[in-house]
Amino acid sequence: MPSIGQERRLLEKELEKASEHDRRQRTGVVTVPKPYLPQILAEMKRGHKVVAIGAGEEKEVLKRTGARVINVDEVETPRADIVKPAAAEQLSRILPKTHLPADHVVALNVLDIAYNPIEICRQAFKTLKPGGTLWVGTPFGWYGAGHGAYYAIGDKFKHARELFAERGLLQVEEGGLDKFSFDADYVKHLLTKAGFRPENVQLVSRHEGISFKNMAAVFGLIKAVKHRE
Repeated sequence: MPSIGQERRLLEKELEKASEHDRRQRTGVVTVPKPYLPQILAEMKRGHKVVAIGAGEEKEVLKRTGARVINVDEVETPRADIVKPAAAEQLSRILPKTHLPADHVVALNVLDIAYNPIEICRQAFKTLKPGGTLWVGTPFGWYGAGHGAYYAIGDKFKHARELFAERGLLQVEEGGLDKFSFDADYVKHLLTKAGFRPENVQLVSRHEGISFKNMAAVFGLIKAVKHRE
């Protein structure tokens, strides 16, 4: 019987293959809903260091504030400055020192397609300066990447629930059903696990009736501020 440590390493390999498959399937950058941007732009100032994760055309909008924007992605796109597989899980290691610490990290439609969303949140927390802001935009009510992976390979692992929860691919709910779908509470759970204090995480806005991948969706924008020591 494999130990939990052995299963953790096996699961990492399985999810790396799934992530690589998804990466190869990406042919472009999804355009995020524009109602997000005014609220983010309002808090950006000239000279701010901004890290965008997987940004599309919104990168150019962010730059209009005079902020210094660097865009990391796992696939080649016209607006990517740093390209590396699982780039969002390595922010603090791949960003140039001149861009650290950051004033803002912008992750729109990132966590819901990630295979290690907690690590992305941890890296954002580590990258930000005290008082810096992580902006998370995600469709609410949609299953994250963990849902398909759990039902595809979860039965291979005795400790599947615990290991998937470690990565933020499911939220274990005592006395109820495990949660795979994203909402404000799920995102807050990920952010507090990553180091943000609960009182510094807030749902800023909800945008309903927006078309996303030809489907109706409700999008939420969540703001998390790194506490000052």
